[in-house]
Amino acid sequence: LIKQDNYFTQQQNEAQLAYSASLQMYQLGMNSFYTGTILNDKITSLFAAGARSDGYARALAKGRLYRHLYKEYVMMEKYNLLQFHFHLPDSTSFLRFHQPQKFGDNLSEVRHSVTITNKEQRQINGFEAGKIRAGFRHIFPIEHNGKHVGSVEMSITTRAISDGMDKLDPGKEYIFLLSKKLIEE
Repeated sequence: LIKQDNYFTQQQNEAQLAYSASLQMYQLGMNSFYTGTILNDKITSLFAAGARSDGYARALAKGRLYRHLYKEYVMMEKYNLLQFHFHLPDSTSFLRFHQPQKFGDNLSEVRHSVTITNKEQRQINGFEAGKIRAGFRHIFPIEHNGKHVGSVEMSITTRAISDGMDKLDPGKEYIFLLSKKLIEE
């Protein structure tokens, strides 16, 4: 029994390491996308123009932002991107790349990470449920000319984390090992 417990503990430790490595891999990717693609004057100025206007001017800026980032969005979908979503400083949805026709709803009641990012102007990473789905979310503040103009979110599914773990060691069944501990408690 001791040998079995030791083996199980070792397997749990390996599963935890693979889980952490998969999370870290995606976080590094999202950070890279944010700093390399989002944080440039073209993107922040398009977003700022839309955020500070309304009506036709807002729609025009939103359309330009969408067209400017669409290729990157499609490329990121290949790497398990679930959502790519811009928010205004009050946590109102500005542009959902996965549903561009849906915008204007305030997310502050259901998406606390968006509210924190906009209020404290700091990056938030973590697992959070949304209106429809849960996912691993990476929310970043955006400023233009020194002024906070909102935030951007990139999120991935739990399946993406599981797939990342499987790629580390295709022979392991990590999900079983992580869930078995929960069953025993």
